Amino acid sequence: MIFKKNMVYILISILLIYAIYSVLFTYYKITADKVSASQFQNITIGHRGYKSLYPENTLAGIKQAYLAGADGVEFDVRLTKDTIPVIIHDRSLKRTTNGSGKINELTHAETQKFNNKHGDIISNEKIPTLYQAIELIKKYNLKANIELKHTRNKDDLVQIITKIIKDNKLYNQVYISSFHPDYLYKIRKIEPKIITALNIGEIFKYDFVNYVYNNYFASSIADFLNISILGPDYKLLNNKTIEYYQKKHLVLIPYTVNNIKDKKLFKNNKISYITDDVSSN
Repeated sequence: MIFKKNMVYILISILLIYAIYSVLFTYYKITADKVSASQFQNITIGHRGYKSLYPENTLAGIKQAYLAGADGVEFDVRLTKDTIPVIIHDRSLKRTTNGSGKINELTHAETQKFNNKHGDIISNEKIPTLYQAIELIKKYNLKANIELKHTRNKDDLVQIITKIIKDNKLYNQVYISSFHPDYLYKIRKIEPKIITALNIGEIFKYDFVNYVYNNYFASSIADFLNISILGPDYKLLNNKTIEYYQKKHLVLIPYTVNNIKDKKLFKNNKISYITDDVSSN
């Protein structure tokens, strides 16, 4: 009985979401031209730098990914209490550093009291700022996927990211990704020349909702935003879905591809991918 009740709520929610998106698509669709992202095709991107061997989202990880032969790196951005963009995946420092507390409740200076970890091993690496990471990708001529994580200061984060890309003329070297379409919408409105990517995967509580969202809504959202890249969980891709998205002229960059067999499959189809271990490519 509870399961049936939940399913009714889920179906009603899906219908409401569909209705909302239909209205948005009609009146607020991004009309700016889709930006070419051909330079991001058929490349290997290190997940959070070089996650398998080095502390994630660190300058050392970015450098070592470059030395191992990666074409680009992916890293996550959040804002500190004093609105400094820093490279960290989680809201909390607990998993990846020897510190604690939420990143948006700490100043940048307070975050520098702690060191990043790789597993249980504490490194000498501090939480880097986005500015430091940008200087490194410029130095090594690395492409970058900058993923925007959810933050209370959404507008601040979007403005900061947009300004950094414009000031450093990184339009052809960087793309901005997020699981949150509203971030991408704001970027497309402010600076339509920036390449954007919608990430999709298992982000909802129920598998059925994930299935409907990923297989039906994602392509509609991509159309609505007129984005260039789709970043799906690699498990969502097969020959049928690859052909479907490519017909929509979307560059596919799946995550996180660590199995050698899967890497070969994507390489054979000239599809880029994000991986924890760039050395096995």
